[in-house]
Amino acid sequence: MARNNARLTHAQYDTNKFNDQNDGYYSLPNGADQRFIEVLNGLSGVSAWFSDANGDVMVRYTDYRSIGEEGVDEAIGIVADRFNMTTGEYSTEDVVTFEYSPE
Repeated sequence: MARNNARLTHAQYDTNKFNDQNDGYYSLPNGADQRFIEVLNGLSGVSAWFSDANGDVMVRYTDYRSIGEEGVDEAIGIVADRFNMTTGEYSTEDVVTFEYSPE
């Protein structure tokens, strides 16, 4: 039974593929999500993580800048364009979401 459950979840999920089949509850990051997060976490003053509850990448500044007032800076926009990430539906003063959106 455990083997069948593993086969239905992580075992057959290729995280290197850039696909958009990762929406919905308890989703996994795809390749674009992972690389986007890696690059953003390499930037000074930015923190990014994947939310498995809705399949979005959450981004916030760690240096007390407010995203809600200023919007995301140019560096984040360039990285988002590179990985075909667009802003998601959820955002607050402190956090903005991104989701993979193929052309």
